[in-house]
Amino acid sequence: MLVAAALVAAVLAVAERSAAAAAAAEPTAQTPPCAERLDATYYDPSLAGQPMANGQPYDPRNPQLASSNRHHLGTHLLLRRADGVATVVVEVMDRGSPELGLDLSEAAFQRLGSLQEGRIPVCVEVVR
Repeated sequence: MLVAAALVAAVLAVAERSAAAAAAAEPTAQTPPCAERLDATYYDPSLAGQPMANGQPYDPRNPQLASSNRHHLGTHLLLRRADGVATVVVEVMDRGSPELGLDLSEAAFQRLGSLQEGRIPVCVEVVR
């Protein structure tokens, strides 16, 4: 019985040390909470040059271009990956499909991640 108690105590001590080491390895700064969370996608490349809701042609190289049905044209949004890795500021210049969160130009999307990701969860904050 004494051996079993000693073994349990040793296992608990190792577990406590492991938990303390894991907590120390985690970053101390936490990403701020999301006021609004949406999925960001990007425009199909075939839409380049097509007119947007603001009358301008779609330019996939514009790093500030977004479409949204949730925000008014001209609204500037700060988008932060939900994992906190990257941010971009975009302007709503077009209307998107109701089922999509945000559609970004390829250049804006690439500031958040690679095109291969296809869809990135983002936290949305209205800047102005």
